[in-house]
Amino acid sequence: MVAAGITLRVLGETALAQSQMDRAESCLRESLTILNALGEEYQGARTRLALARMYVAQGQADSARTELDACEPVFAHLDAALDLAAVRSLGDKMAKMEK
Repeated sequence: MVAAGITLRVLGETALAQSQMDRAESCLRESLTILNALGEEYQGARTRLALARMYVAQGQADSARTELDACEPVFAHLDAALDLAAVRSLGDKMAKMEK
């Protein structure tokens, strides 16, 4: 089941890269549902980061911030330095867009 959640995240990220926003959101939301149900905190946080990227691409700063706020403490707790750097980089990108 974890593999299904991860696969859906990858499919969502691929759809995002192809600007297929509806498909991206559908895959990412389904991924998050599965991973949360399984208690996969880290993988769920990675899906939330992907959702935040999608929301930034759509210009939905509030939704992106919600996802970043949800995944950042997970990455911090787990000492996931690369993921934390990605969160902070996206946050910086959002701050620049808002100026």
